[in-house]
Amino acid sequence: MRAKRFMPTATVALAFTLVACAAPGVAAQEGGWDAFVDSLSGKYEGKTLRVITINDPFVPAMVEVNKQFSELTGAEVVVDGLGYDPVYQDEQLACQQQSDAYDVIVLDVPWTQAFYNCTEHLNDRIDAGDPEVIAYDDYFEVMREAVLWDGQIIGLPFAPYFVLQHYNTDYFDQLGLEPATDFSGMLENAKAAQNSDILPDVSGTILNNQAGSAVGQAFFEYIYNIEGGKPFESMYPGTEDAYADMTPLFSSPQGIEVVEFFKAMLPYQPEGALNFAWTERQNFFNTGIIAFNSQWNVTTPSASDPEFSSIVGKVGTAAFPHDSEELVTQVGGWSMGLNKFGNDPDFAWDYMQWFTSP
Repeated sequence: MRAKRFMPTATVALAFTLVACAAPGVAAQEGGWDAFVDSLSGKYEGKTLRVITINDPFVPAMVEVNKQFSELTGAEVVVDGLGYDPVYQDEQLACQQQSDAYDVIVLDVPWTQAFYNCTEHLNDRIDAGDPEVIAYDDYFEVMREAVLWDGQIIGLPFAPYFVLQHYNTDYFDQLGLEPATDFSGMLENAKAAQNSDILPDVSGTILNNQAGSAVGQAFFEYIYNIEGGKPFESMYPGTEDAYADMTPLFSSPQGIEVVEFFKAMLPYQPEGALNFAWTERQNFFNTGIIAFNSQWNVTTPSASDPEFSSIVGKVGTAAFPHDSEELVTQVGGWSMGLNKFGNDPDFAWDYMQWFTSP
């Protein structure tokens, strides 16, 4: 089997294990993880750390984990979760105003360059850190690359996202379907499931059709999986400089093929499909209204949680379909940036190290 290629895309968010260490220029701590944790005991009693983040499915888990940090350090951690576009707007406004309202800025990896001047670059802190704590080599390589701009590390990538097909195994069994391996198979599965005699109230699928970030991300998901497809002249998997030539190729044969595919899929989606994005699509899947959905893996657990899903035990996943010789898996996710205008960067860094550690 050919090795799969990975390409960061525009999306909702990225990679995982990390971090810890001393401030820049300070000798690395001795004693590894236990010594680091001991050094945090009661260290920030009465202080408050503020985090601004996308309100994605990882946030409730983040809040629970933060309780452990509070018990350890005495600090309160306040998490403000916002929608995709609003969180970018609020974070950029805070950056332009050089605001200290937030200590930690959680940013989508395609935004890395936009926060170059807002965040403390982390190279020195990582180099000074104890490798038992920081463990920076333990991140996915694609995630380490995604937070790098002009040689500087802009954030710690803690929430890696990959796009998978999610399908209702019960529906697929009843209809005699298998997960699609290419786009024609995806279209045929959608046709077969749409208001079938066996499942009259079920639609085939639903794509990220909503205008703006949602459909833009969808274009990037598909364009790389058509042979020779790329959104810009120099932006393709394996390129040495993705930004060398930003001539747009949206009207290339491959770009037009993506748009035509989106149009061909519309009849096999629920009414109002042009208005739906990430959250609505997952809700459709979790309530059994659609047969399958290509979605970020951060949503996968929700389909098996009885609090959010009526299809528990009926969820399968498969690789994204592709018409290219090799699959280009869509990568996104979120990283923690250290606000350079914050009041106590060492406090924020201790939190970031602790939260993202192995």
